[in-house]
Amino acid sequence: MVRQRRSREELKVVDALLERLREFIRLNYMTAAEVARQIGVRDATIYDWLLGRARPAEPQRIAAFLDSLPRENGSGVAPSGYAYREYKN
Repeated sequence: MVRQRRSREELKVVDALLERLREFIRLNYMTAAEVARQIGVRDATIYDWLLGRARPAEPQRIAAFLDSLPRENGSGVAPSGYAYREYKN
């Protein structure tokens, strides 16, 4: 099996997809192991992607997973129903 090198544009798309995956895991309080099970890859594979040690061979699997999730109303930065309040001591 011969792997072809990806162009810079393709690498940018893959990196943006991995950033979306990082944000999803961080904001949804899911473990990488739970995401790995849903995508269909090993836990170590997800950790390698998140740490930048490897890039996915099939980024469309990640895109399909992220696109299949219901969208939240709002900016996506904070879950709906929560308002930012400054902490006062």
